[in-house]
Amino acid sequence: LQFLYFIEDKMNSLRNLLGLRTKRPPKKMLATSDPPIMMLPHVEGVRGLIGYAKGGKGKAKAVCIHGCPGSVRDFRYVAPHLEAQGMEVLRLDLPGHGASLDAGSVRDPDAKEMARISVAVCTDIWGSLPDNKPLIVCHSLGSHIALEMVQMHPDSFSGILLMSPAGCQPHRALQPWWLIRPIAMHVHQHPTSYFTSFVAMLLPTVYQWIGFPILPREEYLYAQKRIAIIDFPEFTESIKKHPTHVPVMVAYSTDDPVCNNAVTMELVQNLDARFGGEGKRENLHILKFSTGGHAVQKAHADAIVAGMEGVGMLPNI
Repeated sequence: LQFLYFIEDKMNSLRNLLGLRTKRPPKKMLATSDPPIMMLPHVEGVRGLIGYAKGGKGKAKAVCIHGCPGSVRDFRYVAPHLEAQGMEVLRLDLPGHGASLDAGSVRDPDAKEMARISVAVCTDIWGSLPDNKPLIVCHSLGSHIALEMVQMHPDSFSGILLMSPAGCQPHRALQPWWLIRPIAMHVHQHPTSYFTSFVAMLLPTVYQWIGFPILPREEYLYAQKRIAIIDFPEFTESIKKHPTHVPVMVAYSTDDPVCNNAVTMELVQNLDARFGGEGKRENLHILKFSTGGHAVQKAHADAIVAGMEGVGMLPNI
C-alpha cells in the first residue's frame, strides 16, 4: 500500500504540473449556516452513531438528504434561506459519510435502506412524521432516497425539492457504466482484496477531478458500495408510483458536469408523465439555471427557496 500511495502522490504532482485540476470560478461571499454536529445512537439497523445538524426554529420542518458522497455541508448555503422562512432544518450525514463514517456498516446501503434509516432518524428527533409533514430537500443521488421515503410514507411529507438530481439512468460521472459498476461491485463484495486497495488509492484523485472535496478514503469506498447497488429501473418505478398529492420541484443547471442534461430531462419527463397522468401537473415545478454546475443549492440557494415560496411549497410566516 505504501507503494500505491507513493504512485498516487506522483500522479497528483503530475496533474498539478499539467494544469489538469478542475478550474473553478472565483468564490462569492454567500450566507452559510453550520450548526454543530450532534450524534444520534441506537438507530435500528445501524451500528454506530448517526451524525446530524439542526438549525432554525419553527413549526414547519425540512430534512436534507445528501448524495454520494456528501454530507450536511452540502446544505450550508440553502439552509439559511429555509430557516428564514420559519423552518427547522435537519441535515443528515447518511451512514458511511461525514460524521456517520463509523456507521458505514450497513451491508446493502441501497435507496430503500437509506430511506428507512432517514425516516427513523426523523422520527427519533421529531416524533410523528404525519404530525410534522417535513419537506424533503435533497441533492444528487439523494433524489433516489427522497422518492423512496415518500413511497414508504405517502402522507408524512409536504413535498420534495430535488437539486441537481440523479435520474433514471447512469449520469455522466458514472460513465462508462459497464466499467464503473463492476469495479464498484467488486469493492462492495471484496472490501479487503488487493484490487480494492488499488481502487482506494485512485479514488481521491478521481473524485477531486470531478470536483468533489477531499474526503477520507473510507468514505470514497463506501460511496462505491452505494454505487454498486443503485437500481435505476426501481427508481423509474418509484416515479410511476409517486403520490401526486406530494408536490415536487426540480432545480438543475444546464452546465452540470456530473448529472448531464439528458438524464435530468428524462427525469423531468417521467415526473411530468406521472403528474400529468393523474391530473396534478400543477404539483410539479421546474427551475432551470444556466450556471451553477452540480451545486445549484449553493449557487442559486436564494432563487430556489424564493421559487418554492412562489408556488406554495413553503409555510406562510
